Amino acid sequence: MYSKILFLNFLAASLMIMAIYCDDQGFKPLQEISPKDRQFVKVFQKMIPQMVERMNSTKLYRIIAFQHVYTFQMVGVAYQAIFGMGETKCEKSQIKRYNYCKFTDKQAQCGCEIWVDPSGREDHKLNKFLCEPL
Repeated sequence: MYSKILFLNFLAASLMIMAIYCDDQGFKPLQEISPKDRQFVKVFQKMIPQMVERMNSTKLYRIIAFQHVYTFQMVGVAYQAIFGMGETKCEKSQIKRYNYCKFTDKQAQCGCEIWVDPSGREDHKLNKFLCEPL
């Protein structure tokens, strides 16, 4: 039983190493980018409704400011961002008014990881999203 587990772990590790070294695009390490990067802003805007939906609140949350934004490439592009969000007076159902909702005093520190399919066949995917109240 243990030998099967060890073999499967070895096989998985070998495949990951092969994927890194044999990838046409190669692996580019994590790089910090500007939160104003056009491509990032375009991708992030599409993910806002999913992030708002995952918030444990009936209120709509808006982005206050970005602390850090990173990107890396490996069979697609991934973005990681750390940012502050603030609760607004609007309900989640009013997301079309997103930019016009006024902030309340509640804030949260959030982080996310977004994956972008380079072929364009799949939608962007919000891999991770976590918020902690301040």
